[in-house]
Amino acid sequence: MKIYNYSPRNGVFLGTAIAQKNPMHEGEFLMPAWATDIAPPDPVAGMVAVYDSDGATWSLVADHRGETVYNTETGTAFVIDEPGNIPDGHTALVPPSQDATWDGAAWQMPAPTYDQLFAAAASRRYRAEIGGCLWNDWVQATDDRGQAKCMAELQAINEGLRVDGDGWKFAHGFEALTNTEMRDLVVAVRAHVAACYEGEGIIRADIEAGNIAALDDVENWPNWPGVAA
Repeated sequence: MKIYNYSPRNGVFLGTAIAQKNPMHEGEFLMPAWATDIAPPDPVAGMVAVYDSDGATWSLVADHRGETVYNTETGTAFVIDEPGNIPDGHTALVPPSQDATWDGAAWQMPAPTYDQLFAAAASRRYRAEIGGCLWNDWVQATDDRGQAKCMAELQAINEGLRVDGDGWKFAHGFEALTNTEMRDLVVAVRAHVAACYEGEGIIRADIEAGNIAALDDVENWPNWPGVAA
């Protein structure tokens, strides 16, 4: 005879087994503890069969076991280990930060402070500054090393040490540049860096004027210069 095992702790269906025959009574079977000969309902996605031994009935219950949920008051994570609905006061939505608050349907972030907006502007300016610039449709590195190499090359020109037409490495490879072209490139790199700082200044002014109050507006300001800002 097929029997159906369930957890002694919460009644969750564990699987099937075959009951042993009763050696003392012909035609009878031995029913072990935490088992029944009543078949559970067919499985349903997201549900688990739970047996009520008092009522001798099965029911389908929501199954979130193993899922991580978050307390809507504290943001504390909690892993569900019992069948049933998500506990009241919890959500499966991950809080974006410790400062987030729950509005009943979603996590909300507090408005950033001026200092946070200014810091975001400085970070965004730096990424624009080192992201490279275009010169003659070629990508020139503008990180600290790239800027330093340009200035060293300019100094070499001024001291008569650079051979006119020497090779210069861009993102795509080497190109021969005259000294005049090299000076133009150095000017372009300097202009790129200056434009990045000018952009940060504009953003700071807009923050102080109340025109920018969100971090996304700093990040996505359309006028950041560079090819990989």
